[in-house]
Amino acid sequence: MKKIIFILIAILAGLFVLLSVLTPPGEYSAEKSFWKITKDFSRKAAAGQTLSPGDAQLLVDRIKGFITKYPKSKLVPHARILMVDVHTAAGDYTTARQDYAKVIQGYPDRPEIIEIAMVKIMNSFYQEKGKSNAVLTEDQREFNRRVGAVFNTNESAEMMKIFAEVNKNADFDLMLRISQRAMKEFPATSIGLQAPLFIATLYTDAGKIEESRAAFDAAVKYYKDFIVQHMNTPVEIEARKKLVSTYLAQGNPKEATAEVGEILNHPSAAFFLTLANYMELTGLLTQLTSQTKDVERARQIYQRFIENHSDFNLVELAKKELAGLNQGPKE
Repeated sequence: MKKIIFILIAILAGLFVLLSVLTPPGEYSAEKSFWKITKDFSRKAAAGQTLSPGDAQLLVDRIKGFITKYPKSKLVPHARILMVDVHTAAGDYTTARQDYAKVIQGYPDRPEIIEIAMVKIMNSFYQEKGKSNAVLTEDQREFNRRVGAVFNTNESAEMMKIFAEVNKNADFDLMLRISQRAMKEFPATSIGLQAPLFIATLYTDAGKIEESRAAFDAAVKYYKDFIVQHMNTPVEIEARKKLVSTYLAQGNPKEATAEVGEILNHPSAAFFLTLANYMELTGLLTQLTSQTKDVERARQIYQRFIENHSDFNLVELAKKELAGLNQGPKE
């Protein structure tokens, strides 16, 4: 009996070796190879440093080799995106945007790949134009920091500076198409929610003033309608944040203040409002109040917060803010 078992084990071992030789490289091997390439890319592109032409070419050749060796791997779409990431890291933003667009066209049935590529196209503009923030005043930087911290996004007043140099017709048309598609196909994703404001900014930077005004108005209507359609869901809050950003980009601090109040006094605030978010929101409210001089509006927002969230641990902070406003000069 033992002899038979040993014979069977030997046969199975032989079959395993034979299959290992005859079977093409599997997904595990592909994952291991892709992980090594990704790790090397992350190391060479660390700390936002621009990749040298030599390093970029070596990475591109390795990724092309991966795609050739594992053409049926589920990682191939991600490998194609990584190859474009290399162009971005090397500072070749124009080529990167064109290649991201090719990825989108190549995977019409993969919405997750399309969304990743869309986000990377938009981010490439931020990376390319990001240094323009250096011309902002200290007050502007502080104001934009608060907006960015609250909403975890780049869609602040700073956006206008960042996109000031984006005036190439090819880039404009590409970004407009990407944004419109995002709104249609991915309305509840981060990129879909960003798109209406992004479109308005594109028109502004292209010097198309009338179109810009119309797009900002359309963005306000879009976010308001979206909020009504998605009440009491996580994306409702995200839409409200985008609405605040739109009002700020329009130069409308009064409406921005009102919407900040709606976020603070949302029935679900106790579930999504952390201490850090609360501090940033109230800091933004303070700066908006200094612009509008409408201290009474701020008082009402804090009073509502205290009344609506009596059991919330942040109420004591709101009481202090309200007391400070009451002690200040009446407007």
